[in-house]
Amino acid sequence: MEELKDFEIIKVLNNSACIVSKNNEEMILLGKGIAFGLKADTHCNYLDGIEKMYILNQEGNRLREIFSSYSNIDTNISLDVLRYLQAKKIPMPKLISLLDHLSIMLKRVKNNEAIENPFAVETKILYQSSFQKALDLCKFLSDKYHFTIPEGEAAFLALHIENINRAQQEVNVGIMNKIMIDVKDLLSQYNLSLDEESIDYTRFVSHIRFTVARISNHEKSDIMVNPVNYGKYPLEYEIAEKILEIIQRHIGEPIDPEEIGLLMIHIHRFVVKG
Repeated sequence: MEELKDFEIIKVLNNSACIVSKNNEEMILLGKGIAFGLKADTHCNYLDGIEKMYILNQEGNRLREIFSSYSNIDTNISLDVLRYLQAKKIPMPKLISLLDHLSIMLKRVKNNEAIENPFAVETKILYQSSFQKALDLCKFLSDKYHFTIPEGEAAFLALHIENINRAQQEVNVGIMNKIMIDVKDLLSQYNLSLDEESIDYTRFVSHIRFTVARISNHEKSDIMVNPVNYGKYPLEYEIAEKILEIIQRHIGEPIDPEEIGLLMIHIHRFVVKG
């Protein structure tokens, strides 16, 4: 738990989240019940019980939007998730991706909306440790908040856990931008719509970024998809193959054919949505 002294309250988002300003720097504070009774546009001498504190720079503004849409319960659930993952320092893009997914997942769970995860089996195999952690987390949340989280949702959550646990790798921004321009042009040729604000698009871009970094560093992926599954999804295979050709053209490095399998998983989400 942390504490903060002498700051201005900008906005109270809910009982467990508020936006404050200290030394001309805006921050979002998270902690169960810490914002109860606080009022906007007032000075606060002291506040304790703070579990998470994030600076609201340009990137962090998306965090403001997320927690502004959260209810008290949703905020408490997100804090439970961060506690469970023992996440002390998650890079902002990964944090936003995780919280975005939680927001969508909670809406589906509350509305009893079923979701099909065609790669749940592959996720169990590829990310066994992360999948088990996701199952344990979902059981914990289900028991505490009295709702049921399907296994398909746990599989999606496992991808975020895996992403958070992997080291962030740097990619040349210019090369990455050129690659994404060509990739988006390619997907448009197949009439696949891209919602750049969606969690699927975030995952897709993150995967390409890690792929480019891994290939640039001459590292071999330790994650593989059974080639038997390639024949089940011919369109996904065709698009993934062309995306790898784009990457190879821009970075000038040979690409392991095994990279195609995991890329197909991300492309499948766009194919399903059309």
